[in-house]
Amino acid sequence: MLVALVLTASAVLGTIDRSSGRAVPEIDVLEGSMEVKARAAGTCAADSTFTIPGVEGTFCKKCDATTDTGSAPVNGLCDTAAATTIGNGATCADGACTVCPDPYFLFNGGCYKTDTSPGNKLCKTATGGKCTAAPDKDAVTFVKSDTLYLCSDSTNGKANCETCTYDSTFKCTSCAKDYLPKGDGSCETCSDTSKCSNCAQVSAADTCSACSPGFGLLAGSTCKACTVQNCKTCDTDEKTCKVCLPSFGPTYNSSLAITSCDSCPKNCTSCTNLGPGLVCTECQTDQAPIDGTCVDKNDKVCTDSSGTCTSCLNGYVPYLEGCYSTFKAAELGVCAKEKQFLVGNTTVCSECKPGFVPINGECLLVASTSVTRATQICQKEDGSALDASSTRCGKCQDVTGASTTNFFLLNGGCYNASTEVGKSACTTASNGVCTAVNTTSGLYLDNNVLVSCSSKVPGCGACTSSSGAVTCTSCGFGYYNANTNASATPDCKACSIYHSGCTGCNTTACTTCWDGSSFNGTCPSPPSSSSSGLSGGAIAGIVIAVLLVLGGLGGFLGWWFGCRGK
Repeated sequence: MLVALVLTASAVLGTIDRSSGRAVPEIDVLEGSMEVKARAAGTCAADSTFTIPGVEGTFCKKCDATTDTGSAPVNGLCDTAAATTIGNGATCADGACTVCPDPYFLFNGGCYKTDTSPGNKLCKTATGGKCTAAPDKDAVTFVKSDTLYLCSDSTNGKANCETCTYDSTFKCTSCAKDYLPKGDGSCETCSDTSKCSNCAQVSAADTCSACSPGFGLLAGSTCKACTVQNCKTCDTDEKTCKVCLPSFGPTYNSSLAITSCDSCPKNCTSCTNLGPGLVCTECQTDQAPIDGTCVDKNDKVCTDSSGTCTSCLNGYVPYLEGCYSTFKAAELGVCAKEKQFLVGNTTVCSECKPGFVPINGECLLVASTSVTRATQICQKEDGSALDASSTRCGKCQDVTGASTTNFFLLNGGCYNASTEVGKSACTTASNGVCTAVNTTSGLYLDNNVLVSCSSKVPGCGACTSSSGAVTCTSCGFGYYNANTNASATPDCKACSIYHSGCTGCNTTACTTCWDGSSFNGTCPSPPSSSSSGLSGGAIAGIVIAVLLVLGGLGGFLGWWFGCRGK
C-alpha cells in the first residue's frame, strides 16, 4: 500500500442546553469526512481541566458538584444529570464517573462515546464500558492494563508527548510544540535552536536526524524550510521537494522533480499529477478512484478496498490503486491505446514510455527507490539491467529470498501469479515462465509460449490446444456466443453490434456498458477512439502477442509516484 488530500469537513460539535445545563452533542458531517473542532467546556472543578491534542478547547476530569450534585463529565462536558444522560449502569458521584455502560467508555473521570467528539479522537473501539483499542493513526491515547491514557500522561506515558504507540512498550511518536522526541521515547525541549529548531527526531548523539514536515535536513544536522510550498519533505537541498504534504499532490518537471504541491481535487484523500493535472488515487471509504476522480463505488469496474481499487474489471486499466477506462488511460498517458491488451477482463499495458516498464500491467518508473523488493523482477532481454530508455521487460525472475516463484513474462511485462491480474492469466509460474495457464484467461500454452485464443479464433475467451489445433470453448470479454447449439463450437460476435459502447451482452441484448453502467436502451458515448481510446468492441478484440523467456538478474523498479505522503 504509496501522495495525498484536502477534505472539507464539518466537526462534531457540543452545545449546552441552557434550560438544564446539560451537554448536548451535535454531529454535522459534510462530504463523508469528520474533522474534530472546538467544543466549549462546562463548569469544571478547580484544577480539573485538560486538553486533547488535535481538539481545541478544554475538557473536564471532574465537575463542580457543589451546586449540582449530579454533575459529571459526559463527552468531556459537565452534565448536571450525567447518570440520567448516560443511562443504566453508570456510576457517577462527587463530580466524576467511575463506571460507564455501553456504548460509553470511561476516561479521565468521564464517560465518552467512540462516535462523538472528542471520544472519536480518543478511542477506536470500546466494550464493557472500557476502551479496548486506541485509534490506529496519530493516536493521542493508548490502552494499558484496560485503562485509557493520554500519551502525555506523566506517569504511564511521557510528559509533552502528543501521539504515541503502545504494544507492551510505550513509544512517543510526536511531541508538543517546542519539544521533540528522543530515542528513549521522551520529549526534550528544543532550547538549542541551532540544533533543534523544526527537528522531528533526535539521534543517539543528540543531533537532529529528521526534520518536521515542511523542512529538509541539511549538512550540520540542521533543518531548513522547504522552498516549495506545501512540501512535506525536501532533500538536502531545501529547493528539491521529495514528498508533498497530505492533501496535496505533486507536479513534476521533465526530470521528475516536484515543482509544486497543489490541493487535491474534491473528495480525494490522496492524489498525484497525471496528464494535464491532479488525479485522485485514494478516496473516502464510500467512494473509489475511477478515471482519476472519486465517485460512488462501482463493483462492475473496481474491486474496492476502503477508498482504493485492488483490481479493475470491465476492461478498465489498473493504475496507482485506481481504475481507468481505456479512453482515459490513453488520454492521461497511463498507457497508449495501441499498447493496451486484455488479461481476463482487465486491460493492461504491454509497453510504456521510456523509463517505465510494465509490472502487473502497470507502467512503473525504473529509477525509483520506493519499492525495493521490485529490484530483481524485470530486466532486458539480454539479461542486462534496465535504464532510462527501457520501455518493457525482456525477462522476469522472482525476488531474491522470496518463498515462492510467481513471476512470469507476459507481452513485455512481468506479472505475479498471486496478484489479481496475474492469476487471471496464470495460476503457477517458475523461472519467469507460466507453467499453468488460467483456463478462463483467453490464453493457452504452446511449448512454454503463451498464445492468445483470439489470435486463432477471433473473440475467443477460452480455448484448448492439441497437436497445434485450437478449439474455442467460450467467448471472451466484449463478445457473446451467437451459436444457439450449446454443444457446438462457440460463434463469438462483438457486443458492439448492439451498441458502440457495449462490453457485456447476451444473444438478445446489451447488458453492460463500457463505463460499468447497466444498459438501459443506450450507453454513455465513449470518448473518440481516434484520440483517446478504443471502442467497446475494439476493447475486447485486441490480439495478445506473447513470448515467455527464462528470467535473470533484475533491474531497479518502483512506483513513479510511490513516494506519496500519507
